[in-house]
Amino acid sequence: MKRNLEPVSFGMPFPKGRVKSLDHFCFADENQIIYPCGHTVLARWDDHSIKWALFDVQISMQPNERLTLFFSDQHPPKHIPGTEDFKIEQTKNCLLIRTGDVRFSVNSDPIAPGFLSISGEDIQTISLGHGDFRLTDSRDEVWVPCVDEIVIEHDTFLKKGLFLKGRFRNKHKKTMMDFFCRISFFYQKSYVKFDFTILNKKAACHPGGGLGFGG
Repeated sequence: MKRNLEPVSFGMPFPKGRVKSLDHFCFADENQIIYPCGHTVLARWDDHSIKWALFDVQISMQPNERLTLFFSDQHPPKHIPGTEDFKIEQTKNCLLIRTGDVRFSVNSDPIAPGFLSISGEDIQTISLGHGDFRLTDSRDEVWVPCVDEIVIEHDTFLKKGLFLKGRFRNKHKKTMMDFFCRISFFYQKSYVKFDFTILNKKAACHPGGGLGFGG
């Protein structure tokens, strides 16, 4: 399958004392074509040199093509025009992320009817409301996720990442289980990566750690 500016993220470790800053590093292929990269330092050694970093690149490839990238400080980082408009904007009740022609809105209001909406010039507005992720228990009680906190977890010129956490609540405002959610946005892309995890602290415990299926 042909790939056009496909977002790719990967981690890379560094020996102690080797790299202090990544501002002048980039990736290049065998033909010395430069691939701009965004980076986030995840950990440092005790001498403050970089121990582990996460990189974001966008790659275009033909079907069955192979590509080898080299990490280098011999090439100046290449600027991508327009990436300065790819940013997270904070408003009173939401975070706005514009990746290009598409605008994403993540609602930070815990009583709002939805927490992710998508709109664009050629896209009908789509809203992922609390009811789209509802849980129904054995008594037919409905529980919906309500966001309590939003954190900007990842912020490079090619990728933005939000971390949301909260609790499932019913119409009486009682709470049940916690959840957390990671949403990733990519420059010039109309899709997101969406990971939603439910934390069930009262999960059933079976002998030996196995699953019980009755019988």
